[in-house]
Amino acid sequence: MHFTQPNHVENRRLFAAAAGTDKLEVWERRHLHVCEICQGVFYVFVRQLTGAASLPPTENPPAA
Repeated sequence: MHFTQPNHVENRRLFAAAAGTDKLEVWERRHLHVCEICQGVFYVFVRQLTGAASLPPTENPPAA
């Protein structure tokens, strides 16, 4: 029996796209629109990158 794995967008490519440092190829964008697995990974990366930016800044403790 021969199983073929679906081609998914590489995690490093999804991370770079989420970070805005690289653009996905046409086939990668098309795949991302239809693949729930890749959408989920991409969503996690986007949330990680934007979640840190939305945290309130920490206050500096008073100088002694």
